[in-house]
Amino acid sequence: MRRLAAGRRAGSLLAGLVLLVLTLLAPPLAAQGLGTLIPGASAPEEEAPAEPVSPAPQVGASESDARAGPPAPDARIDAEDLQAWERIASRAASLSEGGSASDFALRQLRRELTAWRDRFLAEQTLNAGRLATIDAQIAALGPEDADVGPQIAALRAQLLDERRRLAAPRLIAAARLAQASGLLSEIDALAGVRQAEQLFARGRSPLNPALWPAAAAGLADGVQAVTSEIGARLTNPARWQELGDRAGGLGLALLVALLFLFPTRHWLERLGPARLERPRARLGRALIGFAQLLLPILGLLLLAAILDQSGLFGNRSEELIVRIPQAGISIIAANWLAKEIFGHGPATGAGMDEAQRHRAARLAGWLGWLLALSLVLRAFLPAVEMDGEVAAVLRYPIHLALALVLFQLGRSMSAAPVVDEEWGSSAYRQGLLRFLGQAAMAAAVIGAVLATGGYANAAQSVLGPTILTLALIGFVVLLQRLVGDLYATLVAGGEETGDGSGPLLPVLIALILALLAVPVLALIWGARVEDLMDLWVRFREGYTLGESRISPTDFLIFLLLFAIGYALTRLFQSTLRAAVLPRTRLDVGARNAIVSGVGYVGIFLAALIAIVAVGVDLSSLAIVAGALTVGVGFGLQTIVSNFVSGIILLIERPISEGDWIEAGDQMGIVRAISVRSTRIETFDRRDVIIPNADLVAGQVTNWTRGNAVGRLIVKVGVAYAADAGRVDAILREIAEAQPQVILTPPPQILFMGFGASSLDFEIRVILREIGTILEVQNNLHHAIHARFREEGIEIPFTQADLWLRNPEVLPGNAGAAQEAGEETR
Repeated sequence: MRRLAAGRRAGSLLAGLVLLVLTLLAPPLAAQGLGTLIPGASAPEEEAPAEPVSPAPQVGASESDARAGPPAPDARIDAEDLQAWERIASRAASLSEGGSASDFALRQLRRELTAWRDRFLAEQTLNAGRLATIDAQIAALGPEDADVGPQIAALRAQLLDERRRLAAPRLIAAARLAQASGLLSEIDALAGVRQAEQLFARGRSPLNPALWPAAAAGLADGVQAVTSEIGARLTNPARWQELGDRAGGLGLALLVALLFLFPTRHWLERLGPARLERPRARLGRALIGFAQLLLPILGLLLLAAILDQSGLFGNRSEELIVRIPQAGISIIAANWLAKEIFGHGPATGAGMDEAQRHRAARLAGWLGWLLALSLVLRAFLPAVEMDGEVAAVLRYPIHLALALVLFQLGRSMSAAPVVDEEWGSSAYRQGLLRFLGQAAMAAAVIGAVLATGGYANAAQSVLGPTILTLALIGFVVLLQRLVGDLYATLVAGGEETGDGSGPLLPVLIALILALLAVPVLALIWGARVEDLMDLWVRFREGYTLGESRISPTDFLIFLLLFAIGYALTRLFQSTLRAAVLPRTRLDVGARNAIVSGVGYVGIFLAALIAIVAVGVDLSSLAIVAGALTVGVGFGLQTIVSNFVSGIILLIERPISEGDWIEAGDQMGIVRAISVRSTRIETFDRRDVIIPNADLVAGQVTNWTRGNAVGRLIVKVGVAYAADAGRVDAILREIAEAQPQVILTPPPQILFMGFGASSLDFEIRVILREIGTILEVQNNLHHAIHARFREEGIEIPFTQADLWLRNPEVLPGNAGAAQEAGEETR
């Protein structure tokens, strides 16, 4: 409680400080814009080249084209818009053919083409409602070659002309869409070639001693230039006067930034639970861990904004200030991920022992520091205008250190023990950890070789994305764990299963998180946002099925309508089963058959309505239906036979749920009847699945069809010396004394005949419940045996005398036979 109270007081203090800083900084931020908070956020992406790149890009370009741009998404494309598009398309074609445009010009042109392509894509659904109405009118007029009057022919011609007029914009938009997509592909191909050339550009090896003096001199000159710039500004009285005017707000903001960076992490650490065996404790620890990540990042952003607002840094040093949040985030995120993944016990270390986890956490932290140093160096080298080969020499030690640390981290990860247990979540985590470790080792070797060979850009493109990929996977794993603990705490009451057979919902959410990380992974490995947007647009365009085009939106509408129809069907079934059918005179089998039939019809109608709603022409599925017919004729005939037999069983109802049936050598109670098979439960509590075709085509005995009354026959034999009349009376008394025996009609005692050693009688009784036949038979046997012993009536049994023709041949009887012979003499 004392720890919780301290945490609440610290949280209240931090909240008050944040509100105070925001209040003091609100006027300057509102006046200067949000870009002052994050350095570089409001800066333009790239300055346009001052001189024209080549005469080719200017073909057909005009100031009015650049000013007008593409039409608004909700505007119709008219003739003037098409003329503007033709000019832009001509300019794009010239750029693609010339190949000498700058990257900035290509990006600008690609944005314009993307906007036009999206507009053309939206035009694909133009006049859809009106065209559907005209198509319905034309279909209502009958076939075109039908013998109709001139009035109908004139009306058909008028409708066809109207349809062609309405469909013309869609056809034009489709053609322009293909043209825009093609131009975008050409520009992307040109950009890809340039990117590949830049990526695999080779300079002299950084191990060349001739480059070392120039690298050392360049580094010294760069440091001197930055320090001289900062020193000049520090000695400027106007700067100090300007800083003094804002000293109060900046000082308070600096205090908050320092609180976010240092003390809050230790305060939050003290609030964390010490034991992490239960999901509730792990959830609290995860939330505190995310707070420990976010608060320092906010402190870094605030610190960078303070340094930028101070005015003490020039153009060169401002580039370094911009990199401070990125470098700090690299360090904080690396250490946070290392602690969260490798620092909270064996459950998070995926089978690694304590020494391996500590070593992996330490290496991951080093990667964060090396990445931060790489970011600062990448900002420093262009700021001091250092030559590329000289810059490669300065970047080489960082690349080599990144490769070495990454290799050691991958080695620690791949050293996780192999799991021999059955595949489960723990085995999956350990397998993933080993795979990632081996991949990290391979990337480290490749990056080191590339950096040594002079391919500095290629080495950076291998080492950096590999480290970021590991970080992304670790972050996704932590989010998945957070979702699981949150579900276990809020829904499962803080408990979890120990066999890995948890609920499905957290697994689905974890899968969604993994899928959402795929675009981020693509961006890490060099994909552009434009590439991902193109994939999304192509996905949105959908796929052609016959004369219909199915888009993801249509698919979602189909799923929604089908889900609604399915839910309504189940609701209607439940209403029939619980409220309607019990008030009728139908038996249980008829009720189940009606409910099942309603379910099949409802699901079929839901699917049909959903298909028609998304615009799929069912007539276009005729070929598919024909192929299915051929498949039914060959490979699906057994399934179709069982399906049809199931429908017959539901309609004719020769058997129903709860009936006692005997089919072949199987006997039991019918538990469920589906369209393919019937499930019966035998008397030894086994479930037997019988195909419906066997029940329709074969012989089935239904012991309880119509009613539960059944007949029992018990055979009794007595000795020939017994009084037959007395036996008849005794058996009748015994049968009538059984409570399950119906007295109307009365039990029958029949003298069936003279057997080989007994007088044969039969007891034939009608039982109220055929399910008690074994119990009644057992009671009759016990009663007959006891009564016959009291009356002295013998129940004969077969006796046999065994005579040996030559007993002397048996082993051990030869000596006795010889002695018998001597005595005879």
